[in-house]
Formats: sequence, structure tokens, C-alpha cells
Amino acid sequence: MANIYSLVYVSKNGDKKVIPFTKEKGVVREKIALTTIDSYTTNFSSCEELISDLNSLGYNLSDGTFQIQYNNKGKVKKTEVIYSDKKLIKKIADENNGNNIIKKDLLYTRYFLYLMRTIQLEPELFKYLKSYHYISPMLAQSIGEYLHYVDLEIDIEMNYRKIEINKFLTQYKTIREIEIGISNYRKRGEVSIDDTPLTKQKNIEEEPRQLKLF
Repeated sequence: MANIYSLVYVSKNGDKKVIPFTKEKGVVREKIALTTIDSYTTNFSSCEELISDLNSLGYNLSDGTFQIQYNNKGKVKKTEVIYSDKKLIKKIADENNGNNIIKKDLLYTRYFLYLMRTIQLEPELFKYLKSYHYISPMLAQSIGEYLHYVDLEIDIEMNYRKIEINKFLTQYKTIREIEIGISNYRKRGEVSIDDTPLTKQKNIEEEPRQLKLF
């Protein structure tokens, strides 16, 4: 089910207000796809700008914050709202707006290569993503095995692991969590590599040769 997320404003005293979205034919919904929420909030650089935009639409919000709520196995959970500094997530959210399962298109292929390259070059980052649960144990195992077979150049095994990885990465929330994790890792002052290849629209041929495109 795609429409399970809600953008929620939380006032200083703890009161909560769900921000509804208008979809096609004027239908107003409070529970929508995560990509739709991200595609909207990433137009703003901060919580303050988002509040200002909503107030221009008739809301009366003050110095509160926002969170995204969703149901998981009968429990209400929350995740953080992202803003315009998450350019890579915005690009994926915009191109998959309304869907929580993303298309396996050229953008996805570029992201897959970017992520594998980043993890391959930065084992400490990979360890961080696993330790702080930005990446699930099953996905981490598949990625580790995939990169192992990349080194050994065993195509059959690489292809099988890539299929397993795709099952996770085509879920938008998985990519979103990974990118938030990478961003938080960078803020720790660790050594980084170029982490914005998708905004530069480089040719696939320019990607690292040790990672093969199937």
C-alpha cells in the first residue's frame, strides 16, 4: 500500500496537525506516498521556509517542527522531514512522485552504481550505515557479497546478488534512509568522496570500471 505516510506539524506544546495534500480531481488526502511528501518539502531549505509556505496557504503555524508519521505493523512510527539540501533524494522523489516503489530506469542505474562505488571505496561508511541501522542486515549482506564477487569478477554471482539488492533499493524508503545515513556520516567530519554524481548527469561510461553495468 503506497499511501501510508502523513506530514505532521508539531507545535511547541506538543499539539499535532496533519497537513493534507490535494491529489488529482481535487481529492484531499492526509495519507500519501513518501515520495510526494519529500517532493514537496525539498522545495524549501528549512522548517521555517516550509512553515511560511503553509501559512501563505491559510494555515496558522508558528515555531514548531515537522515529522513524517506512518504505520508499521500496527504501530505509529516517525521519520524526519528532509529539505532542499538532500538534492539526490529530491531528484529520485520528483521522478517517482506518488509511488513508494521506484522505477528501475537510468536514474536508478546511476544510483545503484554510485552507492556501490561509495561503499566500495569507504568501508568505514558501510560499517556506520550498518551499525546505526540505516541499512538492514539482509541488504548489507547482499551488498557485501556483491562487492566480493565484483573483486573476483564472477558475473553469475554478481548478477544474483544484484537481483537481491534491487528488491531492497527499489523501495524508496530504503534509499531515503541510506542517503540520510550518508549525510549524517559526512557531518561527522569523515573523509568523503564526490557524493553528488546524479546531479551532474555523467555518462555511465564514466563510472568506475570495477563496477559493471548489467
